[in-house]
Amino acid sequence: LAYILERARLFLGIDTFAMHLAAAMQTPTVAIFGPSQVRAWTPWQNRVEIPLTHCQCIGSQYRACANPVSKCLSPLSVASVMECVRRLGVDSAAARSASPGGSSEHET
Repeated sequence: LAYILERARLFLGIDTFAMHLAAAMQTPTVAIFGPSQVRAWTPWQNRVEIPLTHCQCIGSQYRACANPVSKCLSPLSVASVMECVRRLGVDSAAARSASPGGSSEHET
């Protein structure tokens, strides 16, 4: 996984081990957080963007959200995530082609 993440142009994913590994590999990262302490778990020493929603549990001391996670994350728009990609300076066309709904062509 480290080999792949080190060569990736972008990591876009949720707050997991893979997100922290991508950050450690200095891969530009868009990190999506649900009910967790964003400040405590944000990767550091890397270019990271975090699209946030206004759920009451995000950034709180709670270990779980009082709402179903989908209620906290459903307001998160594709546009806000793509804005994070843009702020990282990653080519959005390349990011779209790497997404599950994008092109199947890969650079060699």
